[in-house]
Parts: sequence; C-alpha cells; structure tokens
Amino acid sequence: PPRGCRIDDEGSRIIVSASARSIAGAAGLAFICMFWNGITSVFVVFAIGGLYTNLVGPLPRWFPTPSSGHGSHAGSPIPLGMAIFMMLFMTPFILIGLAMLMAFFTALAGEVRVLIEGARGAVRTGVGPFGWTTRFDASQVKSVRRDLTRWQQNGKSKPLIEIDADRKIRFGSVLPDERRDWMIATLRPLLVTPVRRA
Repeated sequence: PPRGCRIDDEGSRIIVSASARSIAGAAGLAFICMFWNGITSVFVVFAIGGLYTNLVGPLPRWFPTPSSGHGSHAGSPIPLGMAIFMMLFMTPFILIGLAMLMAFFTALAGEVRVLIEGARGAVRTGVGPFGWTTRFDASQVKSVRRDLTRWQQNGKSKPLIEIDADRKIRFGSVLPDERRDWMIATLRPLLVTPVRRA
C-alpha cells in the first residue's frame, strides 16, 4: 500500500484506511479559513453584542464590539430586531466557515475508513472522534468505481470513490490520487458481489 494506507483484517471484519493528510492542502485551507472566518467573526461579534445588550444588559468592558449610532446616539446598542436579523443572515456564513475548518483539520490529520463486517458496511471520514459515517449494505455492492464530484473547485470537479450498493455512497474527494486509486483497487475484490461469492 502507499504510505498512509493500510488494511486491518480482524477476522470478523476488515477495515480499509487511507490518510487524507496533505500539507499543501492544509496550508491552502488555513489561509481560506482565516480570511473567511475573520470577516464573518466581525459581523457575528457585532450581532452577539446587540443581542446581549438588548436581552441581558450592558456589555462587559472587555467585549470586543463597536456600538452603533452617530453624534448624540453614539454608544447606543443596535436594535433587537436588527441583531436577530444579523444572526439569522450570518448563519449560512457561519456554517460554511465551520465546514472549511473541518476540511482544514481533515487535510491536516484526517482519515477515510471503510469498514466491512459481513453484510454491514460503513464509510467514515473525519479526524479522531470527529467525523461523519455513512452506512451501506455490503452484500448488495454492484460496483466500486472512480467518479467526479458534482461541485467544482477552481472550475474543475474533484475525483472521488463511488460504491453502488443499496444506495450510492460517494466519498474520498479529500484523498490524494495515489491513495484513492489504491482504495478503489482494494475495495473492489472485497465488496463487489460476484467476487465475494467466488
């Protein structure tokens, strides 16, 4: 196996793992994360300050938020309605920022794992205890193949792995090409039904 890949055969179950570690990818994502989350945090802190002032009371001196208003209105808090609107408006930006942060940690120390235990199959992508798992019926796998993402990055779709079972599982876009190709070649004889029966 390429560096960062392994097969653990535990008798009753097999785990195929590939590291998603990429220093270049992590460096690029770190820059994007700092830029996106830095700008987003300014508006979020401003909205939190408005909510706190309207619902709890005066802000502590250390709280880093400017107050709205000019002239005689300087120092007055933003209205509650505007603070609520800002929080609702910023929610998608916060979620995108969290997804970018998760992608950064995945590129730094992430792993893709495929667990096969009889008819039970699961694909897990993540870092340590944090990640997401997708389950599938390993006895119904028709194909394991290379495909492309439906979304594009820099105008190009990224390659990924698709397992066609009781449903289609698409994963592995975070893997370097060599590890992704190894995982496809390793999973085919372990999962595709005619091979399993043989």
